[in-house]
Amino acid sequence: MRIRRLLLAFLIACFQLLGPAADALVADPREFGEPVPIEWRAPIGKFVGALGAGDPQAALNNSIAMKVQRDPAGSEADTNTILVQVRYGSFCQAMTEGCLTVIGRISGDAFQPEVMFFAGNRMNAMDTVPRALGALSRPMSFWGKSMAVSVINTPQGWVVLPVKQTNPPR
Repeated sequence: MRIRRLLLAFLIACFQLLGPAADALVADPREFGEPVPIEWRAPIGKFVGALGAGDPQAALNNSIAMKVQRDPAGSEADTNTILVQVRYGSFCQAMTEGCLTVIGRISGDAFQPEVMFFAGNRMNAMDTVPRALGALSRPMSFWGKSMAVSVINTPQGWVVLPVKQTNPPR
């Protein structure tokens, strides 16, 4: 709990130094995502196959996905941004306490990743978009047993901040 509070305080302090911001509320981390929808399975299956999944169908069956609202105004441009976590075999690493997590877009029959990282299976997000780094999204944090990874979208790409926790949330 202490490290989570320190991480949140650090993020808020960084964002306040770069511009005014409202106080943010952050929910407890929770499991996220649903099974990969049928309409996303072919592009994501090709993607995990290209990454070396010996059985792309099994990888898909053990993955979760969800839409990501990148633009705080919810513009039409971000309606196809999705998050996928591949919870299968070598896509999960004990040393990182998480699984391959990818944020990207489906374009035609291809999944195009924008950022990839290993992260835990619980997530939470701030309720506000910070006025820092030209942020285009609310910060999202992914929690493992002793690691947390926070991501935020900016006009120049995604910022990824991994942090080792000494007293992780339950």
